[in-house]
Amino acid sequence: NSTIESQTQYRVRELETDSAYCAELSSGFDAYLKALSGSSRRQLFNKRKRLSVMGTVEVEQVTLNDWNGFVETLNEFFRHRWNIKKMLSNQRQEFLTRLCERASINDPKFAGSLLKLDGRAISGLVDLDYAGKRYNLMAGITPDAPAGVSPGLLHFGYSLEQAAAQGITT
Repeated sequence: NSTIESQTQYRVRELETDSAYCAELSSGFDAYLKALSGSSRRQLFNKRKRLSVMGTVEVEQVTLNDWNGFVETLNEFFRHRWNIKKMLSNQRQEFLTRLCERASINDPKFAGSLLKLDGRAISGLVDLDYAGKRYNLMAGITPDAPAGVSPGLLHFGYSLEQAAAQGITT
């Protein structure tokens, strides 16, 4: 917090705290996978084969130019799965857009993506790369996800693999 305050004109105000999980990727994605328990490895990686048998699998990186369509896709997931009208309020959408567009805070970079099966989005991740770390801010999956796989967890696995390939360590 003090680093951000010293580099910008902004004061940091903590509204709430939360627990989070951290993946150590400094030794690479393969080392990370080897350190996982068998069940975690199956959910994040091994079930990719099962998903690929169901159709063509693609991870599509989303740019800020695609932001509105991306948010609408995630809103649809939330509407149909949990009966939540909007995953992000207009104010929060605006905050994330501005955060990703600013270069004054060590250049945060939007790294959101969609996991698609036969061209249809089945999972979405709102990720942000900042100071050598990838932060997952939000995730959503389609309510009619294919049986026998966890598209959200597989999508996290793809995101972790991509982050490690880009030199992101956490």
